[in-house]
Amino acid sequence: MWLSSPTRACRCAVALILVSLTQSVTSDPRVVRSPRIPVTATLRERTWKMLQEGAESKEYKQRALAVQAMGTMRQEPRAVKLMEEALEDKIPAVRVAAANGLGEMRSKSSIPDLQKALRDHDLTVGLAAAAALVAMKNDEGYAAYYEVLTGRRKTGESLPQEAMSTLRDHNKLITLVVEQGITFAPFGGYGVAAWNALHMNNPAPVRASAAMALVNDPDPESLQALEAASEDKEWIVRATALKAMGLRNDPSLASKMVPLLDDKSDAVRFSAAASILRLTYTPPASATK
Repeated sequence: MWLSSPTRACRCAVALILVSLTQSVTSDPRVVRSPRIPVTATLRERTWKMLQEGAESKEYKQRALAVQAMGTMRQEPRAVKLMEEALEDKIPAVRVAAANGLGEMRSKSSIPDLQKALRDHDLTVGLAAAAALVAMKNDEGYAAYYEVLTGRRKTGESLPQEAMSTLRDHNKLITLVVEQGITFAPFGGYGVAAWNALHMNNPAPVRASAAMALVNDPDPESLQALEAASEDKEWIVRATALKAMGLRNDPSLASKMVPLLDDKSDAVRFSAAASILRLTYTPPASATK
C-alpha cells in the first residue's frame, strides 16, 4: 500500500495542504499586489503608526486585533509597552489579546504583568495569561488551569462569582475553550472567528490552519502558496498567511506585504504591519555584541 511509505505519505499531505491553500483564491479587488516595494525607514514608521493607532483606538475590536498582531513582532520595547498597557484595558477581549500577544512574543520581561493578570476577575483573561506564562515555562501559569479543574484556588479560596458563572454557563464555556484552545495556532489567533466560520460551513479556517502549518517548510512551492493565500477572498486566510510569511524570517518578503497595508480588513492590515516590522527589525547595537 502507498500509505506504508512515510515519505510518500508526507508528500501527499503537503500536496493536500498546498491544494487547500490555492483553491478558492480569487483576484480580490481589495488586494492589489506589488511584487517589489522598497522597505524603508518610512515604511517602518507607517506600519508602527498603524499598529499604535489600532492599539489606542476607541473601538475595542481594533485594540484587540492590533495588540494580538504585535505578538508576531520581535521584542521591541515600544510594542511590549503597549501590550502590557493593554492588559489593563477595560474590555476583557483586549486584555485577552494582550496576554496572547505577549505569550506568542515570549516577552519574559512581561512575566510580572502576566502573573498579575492571572487574578483578573474575568476567567478568560486569567487563562490567556496562564497560557502565556506556560509558553514561557513559568510555573505560575498552571494555577489558572488548576482553578478551572477544581473550581477553587490552591490557597483554598473559592473563585470569584464571575469566574464561577463562566464555568457554569454553557455558551461562555464553549467560547472559553475555543479561545484558549486555538489562540496561537492553528488559525493565527482568530479563534472565535474561526469557530463561527466553521459552523457556517466555511472552509476558510481550514486553509488558515494550512497556512500556519507551512511556516517552516523550506519548499519554494509552499512559499508561493502562502503568497497566493495573502490574496484570498477570506480575511482570516489573508491575515494568517501574512503572519506565516512573517514567521518565516525572510526579509525579502516584507516588500510583498506592503499592498496589504491598505486591505479593508483591520486584521489583515495589522497582520501585514506586524510581519513587516518583524522582518525589518534591526537589533540595537548593544544586543548584537
